[in-house]
Amino acid sequence: LIFLSALGMGVQIVAAQRVNLPGIPTIVFTSTLASIVMTATDAAMRRRPVPVDARRQGAVFATYLAAAVLAGWLASRHPGILVLLPLGAVLGALALQLRAAPARG
Repeated sequence: LIFLSALGMGVQIVAAQRVNLPGIPTIVFTSTLASIVMTATDAAMRRRPVPVDARRQGAVFATYLAAAVLAGWLASRHPGILVLLPLGAVLGALALQLRAAPARG
């Protein structure tokens, strides 16, 4: 049953991407995963390297997975620290943005 649901969702996302019309709602996370799989499959079938954008999407997906595992572990072992994760993520993103921003003068 889960396999059939996943297959149906995958077909829906591929169809929505092929139609390419605005207003067709898709789940961003699932759409990203479908895009990664489609691009990697296409590259493998054509025996070409996976494009940089698809590798970047794969890295983002792996980051989501690592964050979910970390959050699950913290929730089960150290729930008090778990509430600090969003603050740490925001401060980390801000620090990266400030570091990458060109100097204004």
